[in-house]
Amino acid sequence: MTSDQPEEATTMTHSEHPDTETLERFVLGRLDRRTMAKVEGHLTGCPECGQAAMQVPDDRLVSLLRVSTAGPATESSPCDAASFP
Repeated sequence: MTSDQPEEATTMTHSEHPDTETLERFVLGRLDRRTMAKVEGHLTGCPECGQAAMQVPDDRLVSLLRVSTAGPATESSPCDAASFP
């Protein structure tokens, strides 16, 4: 999507499902604002794409953040404070 497209082109019909790469970039917050809004609008009305988005694996940073907020670090935790200088 280019920035010279008209504003009304920001809606997505159910026949225009986002591709897998776009869903992955959406989940990881790596889309421009306009495309993010377009995909978000589509996901609110398309359970099929919503399920696909929920299956996108976390990137490494998100995984580490989930571990660090899940509870106290353990010896096997990648966020063990002893592993940092």
